[in-house]
Amino acid sequence: MHNADKKTAEIERGLESLHRTREQVRHAYADLDPDVAELLREDPDAVINISVSFDGTWHKRGFTSHYGIGV
Repeated sequence: MHNADKKTAEIERGLESLHRTREQVRHAYADLDPDVAELLREDPDAVINISVSFDGTWHKRGFTSHYGIGV
């Protein structure tokens, strides 16, 4: 397998994982909120508005990173 093929396969695995996670989150929100469940019944590809909070304050002093924590 060539290097480009490995990279493509890695990207595809990442996209599959992202899709599975997205579906799990959508189902979890539908289970919690009847309005979301109705929205997804009407349009399975509907955008669900959720709250997200990020924190990047855990960086060590003197180091910079592009990573953060999302909840």
